[in-house]
Amino acid sequence: MDDILGRSVAERQFNMILLTVFGASALLLAAVGVYGLIAHSIQQRTHEIGIRVALGAQPGNVSAIVLFQGLRIACDLGSRRWGILFLGADALDPKLSVQFQSARPSSVFSAPLLLAAVALFATWVPARRASKLDPVQALRHE
Repeated sequence: MDDILGRSVAERQFNMILLTVFGASALLLAAVGVYGLIAHSIQQRTHEIGIRVALGAQPGNVSAIVLFQGLRIACDLGSRRWGILFLGADALDPKLSVQFQSARPSSVFSAPLLLAAVALFATWVPARRASKLDPVQALRHE
């Protein structure tokens, strides 16, 4: 009986494992993308950050500015795309939304929160780097 039950759910288990792997890969790519975007933005703003530090900005203030900018970008873009995908999911496959309707509220709230946590971590590294910026080197940059 266990063998029959195992064969009957094997395809669904494989699909769920495959979706989990794809989801984790997408999350990793999102983290790398946010990190790259914020790191590039900080590199372009090196002169500005150097002036702020030279005028007396505390490292904590510089980190807060960079963190706020990165999270604002990530949350703004992420919330728009998540809303479009969520609203478009019913149009793409109505059968799927009926099948997983009980899990829908948790996925609606957990996925953006998880991506926000990833964005926070991905912006934290460049923010730390910006807070340790030497003003003399920053002003000589470019």
